[in-house]
Amino acid sequence: MSDLEEEPSALTVFGAAESGQIPTGAAEQQAALSHPLRSPCVAPGMRIAALSLGSGHGVWLTADGQLFSFGINDSGQCGIPSAPLVNTPTRIESLETISILHVAVGGSHTAAVSSDGQLITFGASDFGQCGHGDGGALDVRRPRVVRELPVVANVACGESHTLVLDLSAQVHACGQGRYGALGLDALDNRSVPTVLRGLATAPIRQVSAGERHSVALTFAGDVFSWGWAGAGALGLPRGEQGAVAVPRPVAALRGRAIVELEAGGAHTIARLEGGGVVAFGRGTSGELGSGRTADSHTPIDVALPAGAHAVRLSAGHSHSLALLDNGTVVAWGANLCGQIGRGD
Repeated sequence: MSDLEEEPSALTVFGAAESGQIPTGAAEQQAALSHPLRSPCVAPGMRIAALSLGSGHGVWLTADGQLFSFGINDSGQCGIPSAPLVNTPTRIESLETISILHVAVGGSHTAAVSSDGQLITFGASDFGQCGHGDGGALDVRRPRVVRELPVVANVACGESHTLVLDLSAQVHACGQGRYGALGLDALDNRSVPTVLRGLATAPIRQVSAGERHSVALTFAGDVFSWGWAGAGALGLPRGEQGAVAVPRPVAALRGRAIVELEAGGAHTIARLEGGGVVAFGRGTSGELGSGRTADSHTPIDVALPAGAHAVRLSAGHSHSLALLDNGTVVAWGANLCGQIGRGD
């Protein structure tokens, strides 16, 4: 998810579009957009504060705290009843009286944080990723508040898990446990957000959820990772394989002054205080940005344009993006569906 300028917004989109997961305004969806397109779906004068995209649906948050969703809605992940596909961005009417501050999109679920610190979720909850407890519906088709949580500061969604950061800098997790992405020292699913005891002594500044792994950044600048360690996604030594079910410090990043983390499909990118970027994990599609197509278990430098400094990052399944301090966006990695907007 990225914060955008507080002025009337223009939205440029590219990548896979067969399910309406990017708002093109077309009557019939294209399979993919290989070149950037200025979306006609943003109303004149509208200010988009944040945008979050998943594999089949997306949500944007306006500056006045309203949510608009689009794309596949087969599990209710768009928050709009009785519409299996939402072709154009549509306001989520059931949330019109609630001011939203943050939003995150997972594989088939969505989570939002209200201005009063409540967590609201909807969509697929087959692994408990919506956090409403055992015995709840497998699909949460209308937005619902997650009960018995402290005041929530932010939220991140993976493919089938959710990470919740509360106002006291503690992390809670729910959803699929099979790959260790919950960090709860077990591989079972959790249907209610549960505190990560492994991070209890490290106040957390930011969390990010990949498809099957998770990362966290402390206020001291240290990085922790957990979940599926395949291809080096956790930045841990090569001996770490399979599911890592407790948060582990990424020693190779200690002292690197990390200020932002983003977890992708099976890779992680991190922004340094000076605007440099490092990456680790799967690199077979070039998503690490080093100029090579190889995995890396240790952080390697991303080859940004000469003199460029990153100010925001985003990571997808097999591609990565950075917003630079001159206002331009650079992208690298897989481009099969045009997701880096280069048309080749």
